[in-house]
Amino acid sequence: MTLQHTLALYSGLTYLAAAGVCIPILKVLGPLYPSRVTAPKWLLICGAVYMAVLVFRGVTILFPGQIVTLSAISWVSPLKASADLGLMLILLDAVLRWRSPPPLISRLLAIAARNGVSDKGLVQMGFEAPAVAAADYSASEDPHHANLGPRWMRLTTLIGAVALIAAIVATIVLNSSAAT
Repeated sequence: MTLQHTLALYSGLTYLAAAGVCIPILKVLGPLYPSRVTAPKWLLICGAVYMAVLVFRGVTILFPGQIVTLSAISWVSPLKASADLGLMLILLDAVLRWRSPPPLISRLLAIAARNGVSDKGLVQMGFEAPAVAAADYSASEDPHHANLGPRWMRLTTLIGAVALIAAIVATIVLNSSAAT
Protein backbone atom coordinates (compact mmCIF):
# COMPACT_ATOMS: atom_id res chain seq x y z
CA MET A 1 0.00 0.00 0.00
CA THR A 2 1.48 3.31 -1.08
CA LEU A 3 1.13 6.71 0.52
CA GLN A 4 -1.53 7.67 -2.05
CA HIS A 5 -3.61 4.62 -1.15
CA THR A 6 -3.31 5.43 2.54
CA LEU A 7 -4.34 9.06 1.96
CA ALA A 8 -7.32 7.95 -0.13
CA LEU A 9 -8.43 5.38 2.44
CA TYR A 10 -8.14 7.76 5.40
CA SER A 11 -9.78 10.67 3.58
CA GLY A 12 -12.67 8.64 2.20
CA LEU A 13 -13.49 6.96 5.50
CA THR A 14 -13.19 10.24 7.41
CA TYR A 15 -15.56 12.02 4.99
CA LEU A 16 -18.05 9.17 5.39
CA ALA A 17 -17.68 9.36 9.18
CA ALA A 18 -18.37 13.12 9.08
CA ALA A 19 -21.49 12.45 7.02
CA GLY A 20 -22.53 9.84 9.59
CA VAL A 21 -22.20 12.40 12.39
CA CYS A 22 -24.54 14.71 10.45
CA ILE A 23 -27.40 12.22 10.87
CA PRO A 24 -27.92 12.65 14.65
CA ILE A 25 -27.43 16.41 14.29
CA LEU A 26 -30.25 16.59 11.77
CA LYS A 27 -32.41 14.27 13.88
CA VAL A 28 -32.00 16.36 17.03
CA LEU A 29 -32.54 19.68 15.23
CA GLY A 30 -35.37 18.36 13.12
CA PRO A 31 -39.05 18.11 13.98
CA LEU A 32 -38.82 14.63 15.54
CA TYR A 33 -37.42 15.67 18.92
CA PRO A 34 -39.42 17.62 21.53
CA SER A 35 -36.73 20.19 22.03
CA ARG A 36 -36.34 23.91 22.39
CA VAL A 37 -33.63 23.79 19.73
CA THR A 38 -35.29 23.25 16.38
CA ALA A 39 -33.79 24.50 13.18
CA PRO A 40 -35.74 26.17 10.40
CA LYS A 41 -36.53 23.98 7.42
CA TRP A 42 -34.02 25.73 5.13
CA LEU A 43 -31.20 25.00 7.58
CA LEU A 44 -32.17 21.33 7.73
CA ILE A 45 -32.15 21.19 3.93
CA CYS A 46 -28.69 22.82 3.86
CA GLY A 47 -27.47 20.27 6.41
CA ALA A 48 -28.83 17.39 4.33
CA VAL A 49 -27.15 18.78 1.20
CA TYR A 50 -23.87 19.16 3.09
CA MET A 51 -24.20 15.56 4.29
CA ALA A 52 -24.76 14.43 0.69
CA VAL A 53 -21.65 16.35 -0.40
CA LEU A 54 -19.60 14.64 2.34
CA VAL A 55 -20.89 11.22 1.24
CA PHE A 56 -20.08 12.02 -2.40
CA ARG A 57 -16.56 13.17 -1.48
CA GLY A 58 -16.00 10.10 0.66
CA VAL A 59 -17.18 7.66 -1.96
CA THR A 60 -15.31 9.28 -4.86
CA ILE A 61 -12.07 9.42 -2.86
CA LEU A 62 -12.50 5.94 -1.41
CA PHE A 63 -13.11 4.50 -4.87
CA PRO A 64 -10.88 6.58 -7.18
CA GLY A 65 -11.62 6.43 -10.87
CA GLN A 66 -12.84 8.85 -13.51
CA ILE A 67 -14.05 11.65 -11.22
CA VAL A 68 -11.07 11.62 -8.84
CA THR A 69 -7.87 9.87 -9.79
CA LEU A 70 -5.56 8.41 -7.18
CA SER A 71 -2.73 10.73 -8.21
CA ALA A 72 -4.98 13.78 -7.67
CA ILE A 73 -5.38 13.08 -3.95
CA SER A 74 -2.91 15.25 -2.02
CA TRP A 75 -2.00 15.58 1.64
CA VAL A 76 -4.58 18.37 1.97
CA SER A 77 -7.46 15.91 1.55
CA PRO A 78 -6.96 14.12 4.91
CA LEU A 79 -6.56 17.48 6.65
CA LYS A 80 -9.82 18.75 5.14
CA ALA A 81 -11.60 15.49 5.99
CA SER A 82 -10.33 15.65 9.58
CA ALA A 83 -11.45 19.28 9.84
CA ASP A 84 -14.93 18.35 8.56
CA LEU A 85 -15.17 15.49 11.04
CA GLY A 86 -13.99 17.73 13.89
CA LEU A 87 -16.51 20.42 12.94
CA MET A 88 -19.36 17.90 12.85
CA LEU A 89 -18.35 16.46 16.25
CA ILE A 90 -18.19 19.95 17.80
CA LEU A 91 -21.61 20.77 16.32
CA LEU A 92 -23.04 17.47 17.58
CA ASP A 93 -21.72 18.15 21.07
CA ALA A 94 -23.24 21.65 21.07
CA VAL A 95 -26.61 20.42 19.81
CA LEU A 96 -26.78 17.64 22.38
CA ARG A 97 -25.91 20.05 25.18
CA TRP A 98 -28.76 22.39 24.18
CA ARG A 99 -31.47 19.81 23.79
CA SER A 100 -33.99 19.41 26.54
CA PRO A 101 -34.25 15.94 28.07
CA PRO A 102 -37.40 13.82 27.65
CA PRO A 103 -40.17 14.35 30.25
CA LEU A 104 -39.48 11.12 32.15
CA ILE A 105 -35.79 12.01 32.49
CA SER A 106 -36.77 15.47 33.74
CA ARG A 107 -38.91 13.88 36.46
CA LEU A 108 -36.12 11.50 37.44
CA LEU A 109 -33.66 14.41 37.63
CA ALA A 110 -36.11 16.33 39.86
CA ILE A 111 -36.34 13.32 42.19
CA ALA A 112 -32.53 13.06 42.26
CA ALA A 113 -32.28 16.78 43.09
CA ARG A 114 -34.70 16.37 46.02
CA ASN A 115 -32.60 13.47 47.30
CA GLY A 116 -29.48 15.65 47.51
CA VAL A 117 -27.58 14.98 44.27
CA SER A 118 -25.22 17.86 43.50
CA ASP A 119 -25.76 20.20 40.55
CA LYS A 120 -22.71 18.79 38.81
CA GLY A 121 -24.09 15.27 39.24
CA LEU A 122 -27.46 16.34 37.83
CA VAL A 123 -25.81 17.91 34.79
CA GLN A 124 -23.78 14.74 34.22
CA MET A 125 -26.88 12.55 34.56
CA GLY A 126 -28.87 14.75 32.19
CA PHE A 127 -26.14 14.80 29.58
CA GLU A 128 -25.74 11.02 29.65
CA ALA A 129 -29.50 10.42 29.34
CA PRO A 130 -30.54 9.19 25.91
CA ALA A 131 -32.68 11.50 23.83
CA VAL A 132 -36.08 10.14 22.97
CA ALA A 133 -37.65 11.05 19.65
CA ALA A 134 -41.29 12.01 19.58
CA ALA A 135 -41.74 9.43 16.83
CA ASP A 136 -40.55 6.75 19.29
CA TYR A 137 -43.54 7.32 21.58
CA SER A 138 -46.45 4.99 21.05
CA ALA A 139 -49.43 6.54 19.32
CA SER A 140 -51.60 5.95 22.39
CA GLU A 141 -49.50 8.34 24.50
CA ASP A 142 -50.34 11.42 22.46
CA PRO A 143 -52.55 10.73 19.45
CA HIS A 144 -52.87 14.41 18.53
CA HIS A 145 -49.16 15.19 18.55
CA ALA A 146 -48.18 16.88 15.29
CA ASN A 147 -44.77 15.22 15.07
CA LEU A 148 -45.78 11.58 15.46
CA GLY A 149 -44.75 10.97 11.90
CA PRO A 150 -47.60 10.76 9.44
CA ARG A 151 -47.45 8.05 6.81
CA TRP A 152 -46.17 10.42 4.10
CA MET A 153 -43.21 11.40 6.30
CA ARG A 154 -42.21 7.78 6.88
CA LEU A 155 -42.57 6.95 3.19
CA THR A 156 -40.55 10.02 2.20
CA THR A 157 -37.80 8.98 4.59
CA LEU A 158 -37.70 5.45 3.20
CA ILE A 159 -37.72 6.66 -0.42
CA GLY A 160 -34.95 9.13 0.41
CA ALA A 161 -32.86 6.36 1.98
CA VAL A 162 -33.32 4.15 -1.09
CA ALA A 163 -32.41 7.07 -3.37
CA LEU A 164 -29.28 7.78 -1.31
CA ILE A 165 -28.17 4.15 -1.50
CA ALA A 166 -28.87 4.11 -5.25
CA ALA A 167 -26.85 7.32 -5.71
CA ILE A 168 -23.91 5.86 -3.81
CA VAL A 169 -24.01 2.66 -5.88
CA ALA A 170 -24.30 4.66 -9.12
CA THR A 171 -21.34 6.84 -8.12
CA ILE A 172 -19.24 3.78 -7.37
CA VAL A 173 -20.21 2.07 -10.64
CA LEU A 174 -19.76 5.15 -12.83
CA ASN A 175 -16.56 6.26 -11.13
CA SER A 176 -14.93 2.85 -11.19
CA SER A 177 -11.91 2.44 -13.40
CA ALA A 178 -13.23 -0.96 -14.44
CA ALA A 179 -16.33 0.64 -16.00
CA THR A 180 -14.31 2.05 -18.89
